[in-house]
Amino acid sequence: RKANDKIRIFHTPVTLGKPPRVCGTPRVAEPAPLPAGPGSDSEDDEEWPSLEKAAAAAGRSGDYGGEVEVDPEDEKAIEMFMNKNPPLRRTLADIIMEKITEKQTEVETALSELSGCPMPQLDPRVLEVYRGVREVLSKYRSGKLPKAFKIIPALSNWEQILYITEPETWTAAAMYQATRIFSSNLKERMAQRFYNLVLLPRIRDDIAEYKRLNFHLYMALKKALFKPAAWFKGILIPLCESGTCTLREAIIIGSILSKCSIPVLHS
Repeated sequence: RKANDKIRIFHTPVTLGKPPRVCGTPRVAEPAPLPAGPGSDSEDDEEWPSLEKAAAAAGRSGDYGGEVEVDPEDEKAIEMFMNKNPPLRRTLADIIMEKITEKQTEVETALSELSGCPMPQLDPRVLEVYRGVREVLSKYRSGKLPKAFKIIPALSNWEQILYITEPETWTAAAMYQATRIFSSNLKERMAQRFYNLVLLPRIRDDIAEYKRLNFHLYMALKKALFKPAAWFKGILIPLCESGTCTLREAIIIGSILSKCSIPVLHS
């Protein structure tokens, strides 16, 4: 019987649970909940400090491709392949003005044929809100983004609303945060329009003015690759077709392709 008892004890499975609480010992506090996950609203608000550290680290390691030295002879060589009479570059403002003109023409035609009300304009309160958003984005460095800005991708007239905020006046940090929001929430075709009409002009203007690319704009280009098809159709192909791509632009934007993983279907 003793031998059987020993065998039974040896083969009994051990279950791990909470250790028994000895009388008189203090109760141990439960661990604090973990911070919000990637899908929370605080994700973009808390990323600025880490982005600053990443900029310093990338500069030391040479991983940041925004600063390049260009050989004048190579620059002259690539200019030989560029278009001497390039077409005018279209911006978001040009698109919006064309749409407004088309709508006005349609309304005037409809009113001349039958009586009716003209197309309603944006509510003055909406204009006031997004003019306030414009002021925030023109000075944005860190902290929370306005909720009114985060819902723009869900609006049917998002381009018109975006035009009110004047993307050309945004800071580089605001452009980075906007790229994260729009690349995540817009469909492929609409993201392509954002890249082509908002992000690409800002990238090219920054390179032309400072002979380098701001780190936050460089990171915005990398974030935009979240939708690779939109990235190629909205940034790379229009840049090549423009006929005005400089060697510096080619090196900086090309470095994105060499450092990021791109699906085989698109690469």
